[in-house]
Amino acid sequence: MRKYALFLVIVICLYLHSYPAEEVVSNEKKDVKYFLELNNNMKDLLDREILHAKGEKRRLDKIVELIFDRSVVGFDYSGLKTFTAEETFENRSGNCLSYTTMFIALARYAGLRAKFQEVSDYSDWNRQGDLIVCSSHINSVVEIGTRIYEVDFQYRSEKKFWNRKVIDDDRAEAHYFNNIGSEALLIGDYLLAEEFLRRSIDLDSSFSFAWTNLGVLLRKMDKSNEAEEHFKKAVMLDKKNHTAKMNLAGLYESQGFIKKSEKLKDQIKKILNRNPYYHFDLGVSEYNRENYRGAIDYFKRAIRRDHKKSEFYIKLSAAYYKLGDLKMSKKYLIKGQKYVESDQEKDKYQKKLEYIYIKLQEGRLD
Repeated sequence: MRKYALFLVIVICLYLHSYPAEEVVSNEKKDVKYFLELNNNMKDLLDREILHAKGEKRRLDKIVELIFDRSVVGFDYSGLKTFTAEETFENRSGNCLSYTTMFIALARYAGLRAKFQEVSDYSDWNRQGDLIVCSSHINSVVEIGTRIYEVDFQYRSEKKFWNRKVIDDDRAEAHYFNNIGSEALLIGDYLLAEEFLRRSIDLDSSFSFAWTNLGVLLRKMDKSNEAEEHFKKAVMLDKKNHTAKMNLAGLYESQGFIKKSEKLKDQIKKILNRNPYYHFDLGVSEYNRENYRGAIDYFKRAIRRDHKKSEFYIKLSAAYYKLGDLKMSKKYLIKGQKYVESDQEKDKYQKKLEYIYIKLQEGRLD
């Protein structure tokens, strides 16, 4: 039998950057305003700074300038936080969906024909507890005369996107509720997650990702039969929804339906191969079986697919340590230290390095 790593995968529309888990979402239930609504502060800013500008292109340029001007708006990217247009403006932070929503609300008030646009050729993988988060991306387009301008607030990225589709506001709002529902799921607020994910589907019943994420939630709630139906619905709506197929394959394997699981895995093996956590989890399995050389191979594959995940380096270092290769263990700890964000993790790295330094000195290997 082939070896596969099993995990539950959710899909959120954001341009992902590293973030601490506690930043995901507030656990408080709040009244959700229409996501494109402007408040008086936003209108006053536009009335004062934008509406006098002559020509649509000049108004577009001025809005983008204001958003990046720290003395006016000064937006800061913030991981998994999804906000309405008003919240993004007041908080000065949010993810790509938040940022795009705020921009479109401002642009439309200024008389511009701005629309949401899905980007399907971007994905990134990150872990949150026992869930894998597959992030997608969204941006905007503005029509001025016969020209179309793409406005994309990517976070430190040079990537060019090719697979793009303009969507209506209902679909964009479905993205919004899918995001905040998934954020609630990540912190274990299942009731709120279900409410928001179902609202996403109510807004656009063809939105495959929302069906996938609701399936993940139902499986977490031990409702396997309902989860299966939601994963199947997601695949029916979008044959290219590989995360739904991953989740369905994992569900079948957990139920002992190995042939069904293998059939799905054959369909998505190329996607699995691109997922760094797929290789990382296989490495962890080999490590736990004390096959440290096999684990090293998988951990290196994970790093080749995403070299900025510090946890990959920690396990690779540990595998080399188990083989008695302290120099290589030290080498990968030092490499991984560059990608550590939290002070707690930095302390953990430093303690491991100090321990290895002592061992190297004892063996006179350094």
